[in-house]
Amino acid sequence: MTKNNPRTNDPKQEELFSYMADESYRTFKQLTGHPSFIRFYEQATPIDVIESSKIGSRPSRRRGKRSLEDLRAIPWVFSWTQSRMHISSWYGVGSTLEKMKEEHPDLYAHLKEQAKDEDFVRYVLTNVDTSLAATDEDVMRMYARLVDDEGVREDVLGMLLDELSLTRLMMLDLLGSPISKRRLNHYYSTQLRAEALLPLHKEQVLLLGNWRKLKKEGKSKEADEVLQNLLRSVNAIANAMGTTG
Repeated sequence: MTKNNPRTNDPKQEELFSYMADESYRTFKQLTGHPSFIRFYEQATPIDVIESSKIGSRPSRRRGKRSLEDLRAIPWVFSWTQSRMHISSWYGVGSTLEKMKEEHPDLYAHLKEQAKDEDFVRYVLTNVDTSLAATDEDVMRMYARLVDDEGVREDVLGMLLDELSLTRLMMLDLLGSPISKRRLNHYYSTQLRAEALLPLHKEQVLLLGNWRKLKKEGKSKEADEVLQNLLRSVNAIANAMGTTG
């Protein structure tokens, strides 16, 4: 087998990815297990709009209630993508890399070496890299303002922003240079797309607030009219980003 074959029987690589999977999963579970997480999620993303759409053959939830166990993968990722948080792609990476560097420096050095020319490792890190480039703190804060409880908003958003900052720092340490130098074309195309997307995000946040208010007041006819515009905004953002997640 060649050096770049991801199925190589390199025990160090097996140890490396087992460690990364376990640690990142543990960190992610700490986030999703936070008592305020679901409330933040259902208010800071357009998951309720996506659940109201007719874009799939199956319902977005398995048993009719909103919980992590009952939510299907596609609406889960779609909703985080619409709000430019992309947490399923990077959350836990920074904490894992930092812990590895501090507690297992030999393993971290091995990862750093493999990141130079091992295809599978580069593929994994490029996916993280791409999601980080598409994640926008200002847009995250904009959607987070839809959360009506300040404590819920600050707790969960704080966790997201802290991990985002750490992940960017550790990816820079691991790869040796920022994405603006390593992947120049991708970086600038992402920046240009972000400028074009900003008015769409602002409009969607405004519509979300109005739609939820109308539903709460029992004004179903007016709410349905706003919902049609919301669905168009979801489609516009997905098309502009070229992805649903």
